[in-house]
Amino acid sequence: MSTMKSMLTAVETGERSWQDALCEVQLAMNCTTNRVTKFSPLELFIGREARPMGLLPINDEAKVDCKQARAQAKVNMENNAKYEKGRVDRNKAKIVKHKVGDHVLLRSEERHQTKLDPKFKGPFVVAELLEGDRYLLKSLTNKRTYKYSHESLRSLPDEQISDENVEKNDSGEKDSGRKTRSRT
Repeated sequence: MSTMKSMLTAVETGERSWQDALCEVQLAMNCTTNRVTKFSPLELFIGREARPMGLLPINDEAKVDCKQARAQAKVNMENNAKYEKGRVDRNKAKIVKHKVGDHVLLRSEERHQTKLDPKFKGPFVVAELLEGDRYLLKSLTNKRTYKYSHESLRSLPDEQISDENVEKNDSGEKDSGRKTRSRT
């Protein structure tokens, strides 16, 4: 679409209006070789290598085998799709799997914070694994539980788990031992 806009803009800067040149611009686009398929739309549709007037002599029109060209275009599109998928997957963040008992931080919602507020709140303990890479989290400061997906969570390093975050025992005193997570 942007190619057509730039072609129409180039035509409009001349003496003609874009409405007068629309047919020629459409022919030029239909004759342009596609980057992915390596064929022009006219070659795939009618089986002829066509060029806008004045670029190719009339007698030199080359015939193209439509079935073979379409098959090759399909292979080219599949190869390009594999390449693009691999490129996107290389840059995609990996899903971090948490276990029951892991300490995690929860991303703060942007609409409830100012720029100086912390980006994550917590810590929380993973209480249960839910389907779809979701987790049931239990707060360390109260009895409340939360359900969140993996993209909202970050692992909390063991050295950041302080005695203040450890739950109080039944007598109301803090536990003297530190809770540690198992890494297996």
